[in-house]
Amino acid sequence: MECLIMLNRVSFERILLFLIMAIVGSPYLSSWLPKVSDMPIGPLIRCVAILLFYVIIIYTLFLSGRFKINGSLITLFILMLLGILLSIIENRSNILQVVLGLHALVFYPMVFSILACYFNNDYDNDRWRRIASFLKRVLTVVFLITSSIAIIDVVTGGNFTLMLGYNPNYGGDNFSLINRYYDLVRANGGFADALAFGYLMVIAFIFFVYNIFSKYGSKYINLLGAILATTACFMSITRGAIIALICAGLFFLCRSNIIVKVSTSLIAFLLLVAISLSSYSDIFVGRFTDSDKGSKYSTTQRFDMASNSVDFLVNHPLGEGLGSQGAGSTLSQTTERINTDNFIFHGMLEAGIFGGLMFQLLILYQFRVFYKKTKGARRFFFALFFLYWLSAAVSSSFQAGILSVLFWVVCFIIYSETIITRRESLLERRK
Repeated sequence: MECLIMLNRVSFERILLFLIMAIVGSPYLSSWLPKVSDMPIGPLIRCVAILLFYVIIIYTLFLSGRFKINGSLITLFILMLLGILLSIIENRSNILQVVLGLHALVFYPMVFSILACYFNNDYDNDRWRRIASFLKRVLTVVFLITSSIAIIDVVTGGNFTLMLGYNPNYGGDNFSLINRYYDLVRANGGFADALAFGYLMVIAFIFFVYNIFSKYGSKYINLLGAILATTACFMSITRGAIIALICAGLFFLCRSNIIVKVSTSLIAFLLLVAISLSSYSDIFVGRFTDSDKGSKYSTTQRFDMASNSVDFLVNHPLGEGLGSQGAGSTLSQTTERINTDNFIFHGMLEAGIFGGLMFQLLILYQFRVFYKKTKGARRFFFALFFLYWLSAAVSSSFQAGILSVLFWVVCFIIYSETIITRRESLLERRK
């Protein structure tokens, strides 16, 4: 218990708050504050936050003397690191590329495992109920603010984020985000590109619906959040995200009562009417039928990208080097980014075929842990599971910290609250 008291002094809630705020606010911090050694300050603060998060929790667990973790998880993690190490040695990635690559393939997705490990080594239900409640309040505010900013920004033609001090070129001359479809602004709020932001809004939608079905929190605020997230998702004009959102909605409706089904159907109908009467109507038809030249080109390019990735990996099984495919690609003078629009190929190109496969197995193992412990909340599991793999198949958006970290934090909230409820039920039966 001494180690847990030590961690309480630091305040676990504050560590989590710092992590989430640093990741969400990184683009705006980079826009508002001067660079440090010609680097945006936002990613530096984000790096400090993620390292503090891991160091403090791992240090605390080791001090507890009750450090228990699944052997399969450790094995997969070590094998993945081995593949990454071989790729680094073969390709001689520079240190900044390695750091950025480790964030995308290790630090961001492993947030779930480290939180689950800490949770499973501490049986204080009241404490974890409070932590889960705190996380839900923080994410509620984050999702309400991000979706609102994105919607207002679209309505104002991209001027609202500029009014807030956002600098689209905060990363330098070679830095650019997908934020327009021809001349139309795509919802992103300055927090990520339109693709990642679209998927982020699906996470927000799942999160708010989960809160609506749970017995904690305001139903009205969560309903508002779900509507805002849905609107922002559609305004991102991201096809994969819109499909994931519709499928998530169908997952939830399958086991809902008639009132929820009627209400949801009414909201969906009003949304469709609003879209049909707006300037988005022709765009959505073009996007989903490939009658639009840009959409058709995008679809065709994905097949070409997959073919190019396979050809490269056949000749270079150790990949192109850690950090070569994401933001780190701009830091190298010897490697060139191979556009994949596929997070599975993205991982293999960075960590090699072996390391990339181990990474995907590690992700699958995390989902397995999530699935086994969430009986009674399986529809939320399936919604998140489908969202992840759909996004991974058609984009590399999960390399973004704001998407990956918040995704796994939402998974952990559902995971922990389900287990806590089960623990409390068992205690009640024993009385």
